[in-house]
Amino acid sequence: MPVLGNYQTVVLLRYGVQPPRIGVHQSRMEAKLQIGELNRMQADILRTDLVAGLTFSRVALQTSNGETRGRNRQLARQVYSSVSARLDLGSLTAKEVQRIMHLIQRLKSELEKMGELF
Repeated sequence: MPVLGNYQTVVLLRYGVQPPRIGVHQSRMEAKLQIGELNRMQADILRTDLVAGLTFSRVALQTSNGETRGRNRQLARQVYSSVSARLDLGSLTAKEVQRIMHLIQRLKSELEKMGELF
């Protein structure tokens, strides 16, 4: 029977959603459908976080205000570090992994343009 990973449970709790309980009366098909939905939610959350990070980096690259540039650069780096630290691609489809990795590479590239070292 499929079991939720720690990351999936944390993601759900982060957004105020109670993780589903897979009970003895639940069919394997229902459990697989729930796990599939959780995986899609995980991918959506990662993409949303990365798009936010790209928005921060774009603002930092385009502004002439040093304070705004520094704050948005720092926020973009926090997003990159956070996503990289909790990245669990094992439960995602190949297409989702490709999309997420593309966003991560774009964010890293923009951060490097601002002088961030990896």
